[in-house]
Amino acid sequence: MARKRLSTPLKERSAKAKETRPVGASQIDPRSEALQSLANARSAFGKGDLRVALDEVALAIASNPALTEAHQLRLKLGSRLDEADRLALARHLLTEPESYENVAWAADTFRRFKQLDDALAAWRKALVLRPNDLDALLGAAAISLKLRLYADASNCAAKAIGHDGTNAQALFIRAEALSKLKITDEAEAAIGRLSDIDPSAASRFVPFLVSSKKWETAARVVSRSEGDLEPELVSTIVHGLNRNIKTAHEQNELEREGRAWAALISLEKDNERAKAKLQKVTSALIKQGGNIMVAGDAAAGIALLETARNIDPVHPGLLRKLAIAYEKSDDIDKAASCWVLIGRLTRDPDAWFRVVRLVKKMPPQTSQLGTLHDAIEYVGEDEVLKSAGKSISRKLVRQARELVDAGQIEQAAPIAQGLRKWNFDPDALHAIEARIRRSLREKIRDDAGLHVDERSAAFAKILHDLEPANKRALKLLGRYQADKRNFSTAAEYYGRLAALQPDSEATWKRLARYAGHNADGREQVVKVADEVLARIPDHVIAMRFRDQARETLHHFGIQK
Repeated sequence: MARKRLSTPLKERSAKAKETRPVGASQIDPRSEALQSLANARSAFGKGDLRVALDEVALAIASNPALTEAHQLRLKLGSRLDEADRLALARHLLTEPESYENVAWAADTFRRFKQLDDALAAWRKALVLRPNDLDALLGAAAISLKLRLYADASNCAAKAIGHDGTNAQALFIRAEALSKLKITDEAEAAIGRLSDIDPSAASRFVPFLVSSKKWETAARVVSRSEGDLEPELVSTIVHGLNRNIKTAHEQNELEREGRAWAALISLEKDNERAKAKLQKVTSALIKQGGNIMVAGDAAAGIALLETARNIDPVHPGLLRKLAIAYEKSDDIDKAASCWVLIGRLTRDPDAWFRVVRLVKKMPPQTSQLGTLHDAIEYVGEDEVLKSAGKSISRKLVRQARELVDAGQIEQAAPIAQGLRKWNFDPDALHAIEARIRRSLREKIRDDAGLHVDERSAAFAKILHDLEPANKRALKLLGRYQADKRNFSTAAEYYGRLAALQPDSEATWKRLARYAGHNADGREQVVKVADEVLARIPDHVIAMRFRDQARETLHHFGIQK
């Protein structure tokens, strides 16, 4: 159905909003007037009257520019407009006092209607407001790529990758931009990382890798791709790898030869000759590394062994050699990780007992309990392993107790969570959890007339993680999120609280208030009420709030 154009221009409607207040408005508290206008706007929106809803929202914003819900509703209304009015709203938003949400909405609107220059300008404005915002960086990078501003696209994508190294969109844009700029090595690196996350997206760059003679990365991408590539392309990669192998062998470059053999095996899984050759190259690298260490240069020897591991990461002999070398150089963490991998590959009990011996030399950490848990899975219920787990648990309990006594509960709580996950000593776990809970209950306050400060909210969150059904923690977290105007999150906490104390009408009222900002929130009220009614049939309060939520949902056109 075609969307109806609004006859009154947006700027006029916004200006008129300030002039159309009722008689006596000067005596009305602007904040109360803004809330009333917002309620009118929601009502009009529920009835599908966009014109009235936009007028009321404009009046609410004019009365109280800081009313976040009014700005949010205006953007929601804007998404229902036709192209011309939506673009007009986007341009109007850019003339108002700068707000990241408004600028980002305008940028997305310009992009949607292919106003790419305006979209890029808006995203750049958004980056001035929030220089490190991932959405703005990705938006600017994507538009720059479409406008063939490859250097800008690459730079924005690089910043996005700096904030989220696993973001496939950022890696794709950077790879595409660098390939267009013919910056081959950096493009290859981006494609390699992309293939780890999204192999199908990385496969788009196989022709570029082939034309750049990056055979190993091309083979890696092809081996991970689920799609069918041209047989001629794969054949070209195989020929390129064979040429690399021949050249590296003639020049006695073991590392380069090994990488090429490994890449060839990734394409030809049943190539026994290639596997034997890779084994031979790895053995030669191990021997070289050992000789270098015997000659007294331990760091260079370890570096060569690590290179060999990059080529053949699960070679047991290589891992054993590396583990021993790490032990001799007092790099206990790396030595333990090697022995863990050996234990998983070979199921050798000796490897796991070496892990235990190394773990005992480390400062106690909850991750060590996870390692010992793995050891028991592979070796079986062994008293030595269980004893080591108990010993580390007791050390961690002492550490947590000292932190609690010093008032550093934020640091003590993760230790208790780790002890619960890898429960080697139930008595010690029970003692420290009880102590942390007691301290938390003393620290948090439940004064209904006060705002919840950040520190109390942090303590409440820790208590909630330890004790999910703690009503005080849920209430404090709900109030804190409401104070921050994160109403959907506040509704989630009050929903859990209502399920725990269904007879509290005040809790249901807060749930309904915070959930009432959108249809999803009203659905949440229905869901909580249904849970309560499943346990307590004919619960009067739950039925009443469920029916109210359903009635509101009916106005949204949603049947529940």
